[in-house]
Formats: sequence, structure tokens, C-alpha cells
Amino acid sequence: LDRNGLAGESSEEMLQEMRFVQANNQNCNKNCISIVLSPSEEKKFTMEELKKLTRDHLKNLGLENHQYLATVHNSTGTPHIHIVANRIDHRGIALNDSFISKKAQDSAEKLAIDRGLKTAKERSIEIVIEVAPIKKQMLHAYQHAKYGTKTFDEFKEKMKSQGISVAETINKQGELQGMKFTHEKTGKEFKASEIQKGVGAPDMSRSGIKFDLPLANSG
Repeated sequence: LDRNGLAGESSEEMLQEMRFVQANNQNCNKNCISIVLSPSEEKKFTMEELKKLTRDHLKNLGLENHQYLATVHNSTGTPHIHIVANRIDHRGIALNDSFISKKAQDSAEKLAIDRGLKTAKERSIEIVIEVAPIKKQMLHAYQHAKYGTKTFDEFKEKMKSQGISVAETINKQGELQGMKFTHEKTGKEFKASEIQKGVGAPDMSRSGIKFDLPLANSG
């Protein structure tokens, strides 16, 4: 996506260029800063927009004139930017990294507000609001499916009839070690233990199900 002060073609060449600059400061051991920028999913960004976002963020952190390499990844299904920046500048001076995480958070929030996008805090609140009813539905489905079920396949069928698919993890002894629930309508996935304490008791097997742990009231 972008680079500064790096001419090398390979990662090894660029690393050597950074080390050459870092050699001017023998007192700094932690001399690289790794950053991940995950823009909001509200819109599709062009490469130029992502580059501008990267440069604005680095400027806010005081790293715009340092060596850096920025790449775009799509491993999560949405573009996000990985940045490796040299903490040492061309004069051999190390960037003051006190409260660097807080500064990065503040910068990301400012960038989002300036672009009319949702901030990380706003998105976190939305996720909680979205997730709560799904987890409640999964809990109700689990509580309903576990009664009168003699085999794990029957349990899965009961869950599926309520819109929840179940994937199990089996240990070497052939016992059920864990489960994951997927909400088929939204695709949201959670470990059974994330739904509520006691959901997905570890003493279940494929041949028969024993739900010994008591479940609290769902509220």
C-alpha cells in the first residue's frame, strides 16, 4: 500500500535498511512499532483512501517521516492495514512511545469522526446490542433441545429446527470436548461456553448426552 524511506524489493532488504538506521541508536531495544488499522465496514475504500488513512494515522503518532511499510490484508473478509514503522528516525532519535496505545486509539477515533464513520466505541456498542438477542435465542434453543434427547444427533436436529447449527469437538477418547453454535440466519458463531456458564457440559458423548451442570435462569 505505502512505504517511506525504504527502497528494497524484498522483506530482507527492507529489514536491513531499517537496521542500518537503528544502528544510530544503541540505547533503544524496542525499535519497531507494529500497527493494525481496521477501517469501518460502512463503505468500500479505494487504495488511495486507505493510503491517506495510513499517512494521517502515522502523522498523528509522529511517525510520518520515519521508515515504514504498510500493506493491506483481506484475511478477515474486510480490508485492514498492517504497518511496521521504525521507531528510530534518520537522526538516530527514538520516538517517545509513552502511552502509544492510547494515542493510537485517539488517532483512530479522530480519523473515523473526520470521515463520518462509526468509531470503535460505537461499533462495540452496536455489536453488544446485536449479539445479546442471538445469545439469548441460542440459550433458549439449548435448554429446549437438551430435554428428552438421547443422542447427540437428536440434540443437533432439535437445535437445527430452531435455527441453530451445532459443530462439535471430539477428543481422542471419543468424548465431546466442546461445541460451537452458529446462528443460521446471521452467521454469528459462539462457543457453547460463551453463551452462558454451564452450556455445553463436557461430559457429553456422541452415543448419549448427560447435562449435569445446572443452568441459571436466562432472564
